[in-house]
Amino acid sequence: MTDKNTPLVSVCFPVYNGADFVAKALASVLAQSYEKLEIIIGDDQSTDGSADIIAAFKDPRITYLRHDNNLGQFGNINALLHRCHGEYVAIYHADDIYEPTIVAEEVSFLEAHPEVAAVMAQCWVIDTHDRQTGQMAVIDNFPYNTGLDFQQWLVAMMRHRNRFWRTPSFLARAKVISESDGFSEAYRDIGDFEFQMRLATQNKIAVLDEYLFSYRRSPTQITTSYNQTRVFRDDFFKVIDKYLTQFRDQLTIPVNVEIEYAFHRAADDVLRANNAIKISAIDEARAILKNPFPWRCLRIPTQDLLYPKLRTIGIRLLLKLALACGCAGLAVQVLKSLGFAELGK
Repeated sequence: MTDKNTPLVSVCFPVYNGADFVAKALASVLAQSYEKLEIIIGDDQSTDGSADIIAAFKDPRITYLRHDNNLGQFGNINALLHRCHGEYVAIYHADDIYEPTIVAEEVSFLEAHPEVAAVMAQCWVIDTHDRQTGQMAVIDNFPYNTGLDFQQWLVAMMRHRNRFWRTPSFLARAKVISESDGFSEAYRDIGDFEFQMRLATQNKIAVLDEYLFSYRRSPTQITTSYNQTRVFRDDFFKVIDKYLTQFRDQLTIPVNVEIEYAFHRAADDVLRANNAIKISAIDEARAILKNPFPWRCLRIPTQDLLYPKLRTIGIRLLLKLALACGCAGLAVQVLKSLGFAELGK
């Protein structure tokens, strides 16, 4: 039973050629213990039978929209946001699997913390066969389960990148969403990250330390192909630099945080150089690896970053040596065989 005073939650559910996984994702949303939902599905001109799969679900809470034109990942979400009627708005993905309590727990948190505008959670990682392959690491001494102001949010991003939350668990107050300008298409596949940074400039955001959904990784995933092919600087840094510049006079960024941020930039250089070698852009790889490495980062005792630092240094030295010896292609193959095909993760 649902009390008449129970707030309505609008679940935005963007889909594009999601036939392989959409049934399980949608079923997990419909199975929520929190029943007062409207599920607004935006089909972005799928051509793989997604529409037929969705049509098989007969639930009055579902509203199915097939866009007249392909709007793109974030255009699709923006279109769905305009159709929401709920007091709370969730943005869940059509290839992930949600625990039955995610909506209830996220709504309960926001109801108990009126000063917080949005909340996200931890996840397990699954492959294309629903096999669990890992999980997000809960970071020691991180302020979970509390509202983070803009400086706290920015500092956390600079130290850990976006490794302490997952966008597909996002739930926010509808009022905050309506006051925003929606998702921008200017940041390739991380428009969601920029959107949350923008929200954080005016609102508190919380991250729960609970594992409330399974995040799927697959070879065809946008993020996977993005990190395995790009030689340009990750837009993550474009977003952080934008807000660092815009709010620099209002922020106090510790020196150690600045150094950790420089390490993440150096790690991105290693990924970019590796990808450049894959496409035989040897001169570009050399130029990338000429960027200085912040060796001071090794003095900072951050346990969760120790292995990434040592791994990055090792791969960087291997690539530089391979470039000097004229066997860079072989080095890339060795890295791939060791499981470092996607160095950004």
